[in-house]
Formats: sequence, C-alpha cells, structure tokens
Amino acid sequence: MPGWVLLVGFMIKGLTRIFLLLTLLLAESYTLKAQSTYTIFKGVLEAKDFDPDQRQVIQLNGLWEFYWDQLIPPGDFDNRRDDGTYFEVPSTWDGAEAGGQTLTGTGFATYRLQLIGPFKDQSLALEIQSVVNAYTLWINNVEVARNGTPRTSLENTVPQWLPVTETFVGDSDTLDLVMHIANFRYRRGGLYDPIVFGTEKSLMQRRASRSFGNVLLIVGLLVITVFFVGYYFIAKRHNSLLLFAGLCLTWAFRAFCTNLYLLIQYFPDFNWGIAMKTEFSTMYVALIFGVLYIAKSYPKETNKLFRNVVVIVSILFLLLTLFSSPFVVSHLLTPFHVFAGLSMILIVNIVLKAIVNDHNEAWLNALSIFLLVGLVFYELFSFQGIFRLNYVLLSIGYLLIFLLNALSIVAKGFFASFKL
Repeated sequence: MPGWVLLVGFMIKGLTRIFLLLTLLLAESYTLKAQSTYTIFKGVLEAKDFDPDQRQVIQLNGLWEFYWDQLIPPGDFDNRRDDGTYFEVPSTWDGAEAGGQTLTGTGFATYRLQLIGPFKDQSLALEIQSVVNAYTLWINNVEVARNGTPRTSLENTVPQWLPVTETFVGDSDTLDLVMHIANFRYRRGGLYDPIVFGTEKSLMQRRASRSFGNVLLIVGLLVITVFFVGYYFIAKRHNSLLLFAGLCLTWAFRAFCTNLYLLIQYFPDFNWGIAMKTEFSTMYVALIFGVLYIAKSYPKETNKLFRNVVVIVSILFLLLTLFSSPFVVSHLLTPFHVFAGLSMILIVNIVLKAIVNDHNEAWLNALSIFLLVGLVFYELFSFQGIFRLNYVLLSIGYLLIFLLNALSIVAKGFFASFKL
C-alpha cells in the first residue's frame, strides 16, 4: 500500500476522533444555563432566586461602582463617603467617560460590586478572563484572585495575562466584590471580557471543557502538520505542502499562546512582555505562510507584487514587535488588522479567479474563507455582549478552516490525476 494512502488514513482517523470529542464537549457546554435575567443597578446585583442546584452561570455585566485613579482597600468602604461613579463592565478605559472626565488607556482604578442572593455556605466560583493587565480581587475582604500586581506606577506594577476560575465558599448571602486594576504597558486598560459567577461545579466543568477543547484544536492542527510534512516527502514534493504545514504549525502555537493562554497556565512565571510579543508574532507569521501558500497553490492567479508586499509588510510588523516595547507593540494591533483585512480581500480575489479558471478545489478554499469571516464576526458580536462566546465552538470552527484547506490540497492532486 502506498505511503501517502497510509498518511491519509492516519489523518482521517485522528481528525474524526478529535471532531467527535469536540462535538461532545460542545453539546455539554450548552447544557450550562447562561442566566441573563439579572441586572446590575448602580453596583448592586440581586439574585435572590439563584438556585445553586441548577447549572446556572451569571455574567456580571452592567454598571459597577468605579473609582478612577484610586486603589481603595476593600475594608475602607464601610467608613467612606460615596465619591465614586459607575462604569460599564466589560469595557476598556481608553476614551471612556466616567465621573465627568475622559479616561486614558493607562492608569489604575477600583471596581466594586455587591451580589445579593442565597450564597451563604455555598461552593461558588468566579471565572475571570481578560483583564489588562494586572488585578487583585477580594470578596468580603478576602483575596480570591490575582493576576500580576496592580500598583499606582509603572515601576511597581507587575503585568500578567492568565484566565482563571477561582473557587470560594460564601460566608454571607451578600458578597462584596472589590477589584483593583492597573495598566501601564498596554494601549487599553480595564476588563475586556465578562466576569462569570456560578457554582464551583458548573464553572470548573466549563473551564475543563474549554481547556480540553483548546488542546484538541492544537492536537488536530499538529495532526494536519505531520500529514503534510509526510505527504511532501513521500508523494508530492510541492512547496505548497510545506507552506501549509507551516501555517498549521504556527496556528497551533498561536492557540497555545492566546485565548485561554495555555502557555501561561503551564508556565505561570513566564514573562508577560515576551508572552504578548509571542502571541502577536504568530499573527504576522501566519499571514506570511497563508499568502505564500495561496500564491504557490494558484501562481497564475496571483499578483507577485501583492504577494511580496504582504510578506515584506508582515516581516516589518514582526521586527517591530520583536524589538519594541510592549506598549508600542500593543498599538500595532489595529493597523495590522486593517492590513490583514485588505490582504484577505485580495486573497479572496485570487481564489475567485481560481474558481473561474476551473480549479474545482478552490471552492474548498473559498468555503474556509467564508467560515473565517463568520468566526471573526462571531467573536466581535460576543465581545459586544450580544451572545456568549463558546470557546469549544471556536475551536471547531478554526479546525474546520484548516481541514477545508487540507482537503483542497488533496483534491487538487485528485483532480489533476483525473484529468490525465
């Protein structure tokens, strides 16, 4: 039996198992009840009908008490006059209005929220995703969660990005949440994602499912990488195979460095600045591999000037990221997103030309691009609070994108042999 046939069988068998596991995780994740009927009003959320026996989770979205340019100890609120304002969570500081002033992206603040419900003696948990870029959180004057060290100056603040799910036992039916946040090294400060509250069982299960889903995405991408490296050496010595393998490997590493930040989970003391630069660098390298893969797959439809411009500009972004401060690097994100968006439009043009020129496998490339656009909008709408972001669904989507491109390469060889 030819070696490439064994490789195809290996890839199909491995990815089938991964998709089955991801589908099971997806079904399980939707059994958690995201409760949206509770409203935070002026720093208070009343959830007196919260049922600990149900798999409820509450997104703590709304107006929290907010004290800009202050890090107030949690024990000081009882004897403090109310000189705070209210600020929307989740949201970032840069350009936002609070207490009659316009906030900057860098600075420090205290957030406060009171949760009222049947919480005494219950095993509870908080899920904290993206906070930029150092915080400490107390509940009823007891420290529950920490990322880095928030202070009032750049020199004393220690940044970190690490999504956490912290458990605690309610010592009262009223939970007083106080959070210090400081940011001096990123263009935007504040809470990017909702803080999620629920029972220990529901949130720990949610955390395990999301982490396992992310690991399965990485494993799936590595399976595809191994397949195409082997395919290159055994059957088809085309550079497009190695370019696509490089793209898969880069995205696998990116999945390890972003979203759930498995890199930081496994290495908690990993330097924040290096981790951030690594995460950003994977975007630039992925675009380089992506455009070279498409250009090599459809050389007659590709404008060489476009290909060279994308590669050169991406390398410039990469060099700026490697040799600039994290604060400067954070400002590269928006211009790169614009550049990447324009590049995707031109890639779509190449794929459409390939379809017109009877490259039947290009339909699979086109489908993967439409799926990518759908995932981008899905993430954007989720960040706007329209619906809850499901990381398992996200993992399935990205794995499908790469699988469609993998099938396109295999189909190209099939159609070529069929024409002969």
